[in-house]
Amino acid sequence: MKLTAKDIAERYNTNVNRIYYYLKKVLGDNYKKSKGKNPVMYDEEIVLRIGNLIQDTTPKSERDKEYWRQKSIRLQKENNNLKMEIDAIQNIKDSIKLLNDLDNQKANQKEDVATNESN
Repeated sequence: MKLTAKDIAERYNTNVNRIYYYLKKVLGDNYKKSKGKNPVMYDEEIVLRIGNLIQDTTPKSERDKEYWRQKSIRLQKENNNLKMEIDAIQNIKDSIKLLNDLDNQKANQKEDVATNESN
């Protein structure tokens, strides 16, 4: 199946000038730009090579939006897990502080009892 530059641009969702740029890269000296009403038809092999070049140079965010969506979800989950861990650590820290306060109160009570008994 042979395609024109316009067909290739539609297939890879890009503009025709970008296709001409890649055609020049792929074909080198054999490249001829279409003139008039007779567009040049390109073989499937050339079309695939152009497609590979486009995919190689297209940023991953444009090429694979699902990748970034999944990564965003994964990072959000990780963020939530870290927040839960921070809350748990804060709770443990508060518990330790309360236990230390209770120990100090008991120690103070024992000292008070000891001083009252000695008086």
